[in-house]
Amino acid sequence: MSFPVRNLPAARTLVTLKRRQATILVMGILTAAAGFMFSCNVVALNVVSWPVIGLILFVTGLLQLVIAWQFRERMQLPAWGMVATFYLFFGLFALTSPPPQLAILALFFFAGVIATGAMRCYCGYIFRDMRGCHWLIAGGAPAIGIGGFLALQWPHGDLELAGLLMALDLGLYGVSLIGFSLLLGDFAGEAEREPPR
Repeated sequence: MSFPVRNLPAARTLVTLKRRQATILVMGILTAAAGFMFSCNVVALNVVSWPVIGLILFVTGLLQLVIAWQFRERMQLPAWGMVATFYLFFGLFALTSPPPQLAILALFFFAGVIATGAMRCYCGYIFRDMRGCHWLIAGGAPAIGIGGFLALQWPHGDLELAGLLMALDLGLYGVSLIGFSLLLGDFAGEAEREPPR
């Protein structure tokens, strides 16, 4: 006897994600470390420039690409790819362009941050049949709030506050990945021990 048809995709996905658990955990640790390191730098320096924000965004985009690849069986990779490319593009643009041009594009970027948060929450939703999905949803909620807050502040927002919030969002997303990967291991172990129905 095999699993019911409704549970078969979840069972297969669990086995696949179990194999990638270490990668997801490492990516979560790297993401959290990068986010909190950027946060400490912003607080310590007390001065934030567009190149610093550009570096934060570029690192975020790279990490998003690797993380999205781990969930490729259920995630819509073109959408995730667009989000990651958006971060990479704006990060490079912030590193190389004068501030006036960046201020004009900032509003579009804040909308992209909201879209990123929505994609993270959607990732948690499509994994709702697995323990730990709430961690993925929690990883997207801060991005939606931060993007909305910064958009409301535009064009008179504080650059230092924007850099700090973006760094904190990166760190919190890393924490959510760590929580998901740890619960994933427990859940996958229980699924492997469960006798077929």
